[in-house]
Amino acid sequence: NSMFYADVDHSGASPVFGGWNTVPDLDWDDNYGELRAFASDAHSGFVFAGLQTGGVIAASPIAASLYTVDNVMIEAIQACDGHLFYQVQVGDQNLYYADIDALGNVGTIQSVTIAAASWSPRFPIQIVISPYDEYLYVFVPEVPPLLYKSSDTFRSFDASTTFSTVTTSDLASTGYEYSAFIVAPDGHYYAASYEGNSASYETRISTSDDGGTSWTTQIVAEDAGRGDFKAPGDSASYNLYYSRIMSDDMGASWSMHGGADGALAADPNNKNIAYVRTDW
Repeated sequence: NSMFYADVDHSGASPVFGGWNTVPDLDWDDNYGELRAFASDAHSGFVFAGLQTGGVIAASPIAASLYTVDNVMIEAIQACDGHLFYQVQVGDQNLYYADIDALGNVGTIQSVTIAAASWSPRFPIQIVISPYDEYLYVFVPEVPPLLYKSSDTFRSFDASTTFSTVTTSDLASTGYEYSAFIVAPDGHYYAASYEGNSASYETRISTSDDGGTSWTTQIVAEDAGRGDFKAPGDSASYNLYYSRIMSDDMGASWSMHGGADGALAADPNNKNIAYVRTDW
């Protein structure tokens, strides 16, 4: 198993997609096929990944750049503009953070407490950074989901940073399974859920425009799957991508796209380009 990367040229009228290459230090013979989760940092050009058997590693497309950041097993990881965040498994209620320099080196790792109560979500925890105001959120997909917001922006974390609980009481309806959360460029919250079983279920999108005080929910599709949630664009115009569905009008309407449910990414340079996986 390998990690791959590709170059995309946005200098012309239409993007030009390059071929796929393996990350040299995460190639077929490096024994890192059990990568659990990863996040890329545009500031340094490094990717940071958690191993299924434990450990956070970092590498770039340049050979011999691989090194170990921390010897822990993580639940979630996020990197943004020279800042690294991750949450450790096995009942650890802390968020770990550190700066990343331009060469990909991680500085002193520190931590802040997210919450006192333990959790055991069915789906992975998510670390979400708001493009609207740069605050950091920790989303725990339970029923109802748990949502925590940092007291400082992701650039200003220190020992005094705390987390407050965002209201999700409107999302407590029996039978809803929440699996993903995103903050849109205009500050609106979106949470995705489904009701039913693996053979037949309905996908729902819940929205809050008042910081979680109230939520409204709409059924948007049947059998749309579950997976990643992305909201590329700006406050005036953004798209929403979730699993096998998308909205090009800021959530007013939804349609299916040709990919499968699961992993999904949005191009940071073009809101109209999304990368989705196929069934096989």
